[in-house]
Amino acid sequence: MEEGRRLPENIVVPDENAVDQEEIDRQRWSSRSVFILAAIGSAVGLGNVWRFPYLVTKYGGGTFLIPYLICLVFIGMPILLMELALGQVFQGGDVEAFGALNPRCRGIGLMSIFSTFIIIGYYAVINTWSLCYTFVSMGSIPWTTVPDSSSYFYNDFLEYSSIKHSEDGTGHGSDWNGSWKIIMGMFATWLCIYLCVFKGVRSAGEAVKFTMPIPIVLLLMLLFAAVTKPGADDGLDQYIGHWSTDGFKTQADGSNVWTAATGQVFFSLGVTMGVMTAYSSFNPENQNIVMDEKFISLGDFFIAFCSGFTIYSLLGHTVYNCNNEPSTANITELYGVTDNCDELYEGKSLGLAFIMFPYGLSTIPGGHFWCVCFFSMLFLLGIDSAFSMIEAITTVVSDMELAKRLSWSKPSVTQATCLVCFMFGTIYTMDTGLDNFDIVDHYVNTYNLLTCGFVECYATAWIYKIEDQIARVGERCVYTYNALCLMSLIVAVAIGFGSTQLERNPGLERDKWNDGALDVSTAGLVGTLTGLGLWGISTIIGYCLAEPAEGQDSALQILWGMGGWPGPDFLRTHVNAQHHEGWTPNTWATERAALFSWTTIPCYWGFFIKYLIPTMLMTMLANGIREDYYTPYGGFTTAENGIGLACYIIGVIMMITPVFCPVVFMSNKEARKFEGWDLMIALGFDPKEKEWLGFYPDEQTVAITADTKEDVEKEGLELQKMEETENENEEV
Repeated sequence: MEEGRRLPENIVVPDENAVDQEEIDRQRWSSRSVFILAAIGSAVGLGNVWRFPYLVTKYGGGTFLIPYLICLVFIGMPILLMELALGQVFQGGDVEAFGALNPRCRGIGLMSIFSTFIIIGYYAVINTWSLCYTFVSMGSIPWTTVPDSSSYFYNDFLEYSSIKHSEDGTGHGSDWNGSWKIIMGMFATWLCIYLCVFKGVRSAGEAVKFTMPIPIVLLLMLLFAAVTKPGADDGLDQYIGHWSTDGFKTQADGSNVWTAATGQVFFSLGVTMGVMTAYSSFNPENQNIVMDEKFISLGDFFIAFCSGFTIYSLLGHTVYNCNNEPSTANITELYGVTDNCDELYEGKSLGLAFIMFPYGLSTIPGGHFWCVCFFSMLFLLGIDSAFSMIEAITTVVSDMELAKRLSWSKPSVTQATCLVCFMFGTIYTMDTGLDNFDIVDHYVNTYNLLTCGFVECYATAWIYKIEDQIARVGERCVYTYNALCLMSLIVAVAIGFGSTQLERNPGLERDKWNDGALDVSTAGLVGTLTGLGLWGISTIIGYCLAEPAEGQDSALQILWGMGGWPGPDFLRTHVNAQHHEGWTPNTWATERAALFSWTTIPCYWGFFIKYLIPTMLMTMLANGIREDYYTPYGGFTTAENGIGLACYIIGVIMMITPVFCPVVFMSNKEARKFEGWDLMIALGFDPKEKEWLGFYPDEQTVAITADTKEDVEKEGLELQKMEETENENEEV
């Protein structure tokens, strides 16, 4: 625009350098060690203490460590590294990081953050239980026997009523009775969370220096107290001493163990929840996240593993005391079992933390002190994870172009997020809150997080930098190959799972998937061979359609241009080159060095992200759908499971919305240049023309508007001057 031209008063054109200035002003961690502490604190949470040990014993003791470690190394750690790289390279939360891959991928970030919002709703309530139990432990302990501990937790504390409607009256649905002590405790919990994040990573970085080391010290104190008690060795044998596949057979064909292991890896590491992307976006771009990823993953596993030692050492001591009771009557009165004390090991996840463990601690000298230590540890571990989720949500929302256009400040976003999450969490303080938590936790971990993981990998490896592949081998080749590969995976999974049906075995230990056209083993083999065969056919068809660019016409170059992973390679190059100047991918020298280095990302990481991980996640997702279709989760009806199913459906809708309506999520500049299809524009609603959405007119419109206003002002001045002249003439 011409110098001196004025704009209408209601039009404010943002400074073209605003984004650059924002990057300069972006908050940073005070040090790398603080980032690692914060990331480990986010990964280590309540699930490490009560969920991981429970899954270990449920699925065969030490045998569960095999699928868990496989899922950790081949799924969890690669995705964690991908999210750290995305956040650090693009300097933004999930929505804008995936938006940088493709404008239509912003919905991936929306779904991940929505899942985090759902999780923090019930996670903060469990944290509140820990806070309340901490204060109860300071007075008269109400868990002097196992039945008393169970009765206090369900009846006195939660005022529990099953969501199920049963004829015997044990479950009659909700009376909409809430526990005021839990609500007040939840208010205190959310106040602590807010105080940790009200200044962003600056306050979070200071809080983590306290909330991360202290729980570790308390855990080690509890571990020492537990392992020195009689019977601890039997508890440890129960924890990791049993190496059998019997636990794998607790449900159907044992495939659930892989879904459970992957869900625990995702939930524990905090991947596919937007946390790690947000945290790494506050790093300088040259930080060595390859080593950080190893510190975070191994630190999380170590703490979870040690927690199991603490839990089961104390359980072993409890079973030891039970076995030494003089009479069956005493055993029944004190422990709630008849004559088999080993039944005490069968406590479920929450039962371990809030029923068995409090009782066990109360039986050792200084019981009050150890109970306070345990629940304080739980609370501090939970606070770390809780405020990391809030920081992820507020970072994503604040980084969104929609929020920038509407001038939402991060402090106001933080306040609103904490308030909304507090209100949402009140449904878990009702009498049926425990069942609602159980249902939502299952659906979010089984469906939302696995779906997020799949689409995150697909966007990074199949969509990002696809133009580089097209430049090498042509558009028809790449699009055909990509579409056929996706169809191959879907068909293979459909055949593998669809050709089996659940065989009911009343009175037997478990049901089997042997009642369909094929037994479970044959169906798995047929599905695998079908997928590999269709992938081979897809490769042949894509190769025949290739139109190689000059100098890219060898067979190996065509196959790499069609089936390679330029997106992950771009991230890999950016990360590796920060610490190895001049590093370039796909050469023998650099790839050999990267393969044996702890500070570089190796070539196979891209293969994992593009092929291996999406295949595994799709298989686990299909298995979860099959299980819940034949046997609704938890014995609940479909209607009772509705709240969990709704969480998944809403998440999917949020994920696909930017696919069809990308413009509303863009910056003004990006939206003006966008030439693709948009559903809202096709329906006659152009977001770019709506100032209430934060869009402003483009420069041409602004110039015309300014010219019009100048003309009007000039005409008004001329009329005013003419009137003044006429008045002067009349006076003369």
